[in-house]
Amino acid sequence: MWPEVQAAKDSCKRELILDGASISKRIADSEALDEGLFELVDLNFLRVSHTCLAALSPKISQLSSKLTSLVLHQNHLASLPDSIGDLSNLKLLDLAGNQLESLNPSVCKLQSLLTLNISQNDLESLPDLGNLHNLHELLITSNKLTEFPAGLASLEHLATVQADHNQIVQLPDSIQDMRVLKSLHLFDNQLTDLPPSLVLLDKLKVLDLRGNKFKDRRLSKLANVEQTQPKGVFKFLKPLHDKQVASGSSKGASSRGGVTEKEVAEIMESIKVLHCADSRASGVEVQITEAVASVRPFIICCIIRNLDLAKISTTFKQFIALQTRLHEGICEKRMSATIATHDLRAIKSPLLYDARSPTETQLVPLGRQKLITSAEFMKKLQREAEEMRKAKKRSTTSGIHKYLDLLKGKTEYPFLLDQMSNVVSFPPITNCESTKVSSETNDILVEVTSSKSLLICKQVTEELIKELLHLGIGSSLDDEENSPKNCLVVEQVRVVSLDGHLKTVYPSRIDLVDVPCHVERD
Repeated sequence: MWPEVQAAKDSCKRELILDGASISKRIADSEALDEGLFELVDLNFLRVSHTCLAALSPKISQLSSKLTSLVLHQNHLASLPDSIGDLSNLKLLDLAGNQLESLNPSVCKLQSLLTLNISQNDLESLPDLGNLHNLHELLITSNKLTEFPAGLASLEHLATVQADHNQIVQLPDSIQDMRVLKSLHLFDNQLTDLPPSLVLLDKLKVLDLRGNKFKDRRLSKLANVEQTQPKGVFKFLKPLHDKQVASGSSKGASSRGGVTEKEVAEIMESIKVLHCADSRASGVEVQITEAVASVRPFIICCIIRNLDLAKISTTFKQFIALQTRLHEGICEKRMSATIATHDLRAIKSPLLYDARSPTETQLVPLGRQKLITSAEFMKKLQREAEEMRKAKKRSTTSGIHKYLDLLKGKTEYPFLLDQMSNVVSFPPITNCESTKVSSETNDILVEVTSSKSLLICKQVTEELIKELLHLGIGSSLDDEENSPKNCLVVEQVRVVSLDGHLKTVYPSRIDLVDVPCHVERD
């Protein structure tokens, strides 16, 4: 008997996890799981994952009395035994990442099942799932399905369907009966139209239709924007549904939607630019010195207000990941430009962009707690970089450490300081802890600096604004609760010389002219 199985038997464990290469080798040697496993009749949770398991023993039914979770993801399963249907208490069945070409109909006997995950297989069709009366979540992403699963309309508790990366060509009219559905993911399928009755799903909060091939250009534009609120699509479908009800027909929505091309842009997204003189609160102004011209001369800033960085659990992570992605992409690994974002509440204006001695200028870097000179901080980062490189046996460094050479040979470093002469940013290396953005931040100051050109700063800032808009975390300009509009409120920030002469203001009237949305300016 395998030691893990023996230990579980001796201690009457309720959970057993068999995972990884060592388990896979044992399975390969015996061509099966240890038979003793099926004697563990008290198991509630069983996970066998990341192995070469190609077949599940029919003896799995011996665990039926108490097993509620069966996780078999990332194996080589090509089929399931009929006895899988005897697991009458099963609430979670995870078969993701296997080699299933069909789903054993016995799975449909699992009437206690709450979650069924059969993503990342080779499924071309599914049996009727209408008997899974308690199903709450169906995950069928990354298969070869050409039809929307049958029987889902009769499932009174089904709230989530994730069917991304399939080949589904049509949604059935019966989808209108899925009245508790809250989340429908159909990204990257082969849909060409939608049933107008989709508008009847009044509890639907997430609708991802990107990557499909809708015939109607307006519908395609609405569906392919990177946001998942169904409001714009519903507004398009509603007149078609009303007409359909009046005529008694049931055709899909392939043309003649209820909005014009101009309305499509307004439905999807918009940007409202606040003039710096008309801002709701006292605005921010940046003063720039001549000294910084020889170090890192170009800077633009703007304020983005009313963000919801806690919209869903992953929003803040997406916000951070976005900046990393832009640094790697359009910023050319920070060689062209660097982005910094600050919690506006912590900013004391006017700000000063200046070049100063690294041995005399102190800061509390992002993620650190102690005040340190920038020279000491750079040396500390260099030591860390070398230690990490040696520990990982690499020839190069990663993270913040790979940007240290950008200031190599500089006798002065660039800093952005607040009204009290506290450093809030040390580009292109780090922000400071005092202005760190969190999921509770609503208004941010965006700072973009470059050693190359002002144009690059503007291009990077515009890309950041577009990406933030696509995240769907802006405020709506409409008072209606169900307004589909996602709006970013962007406030201008002036950069001036020490004697008050205007250097630049962003966004000006010549900025944000190519963004694919409506831009409202004061």
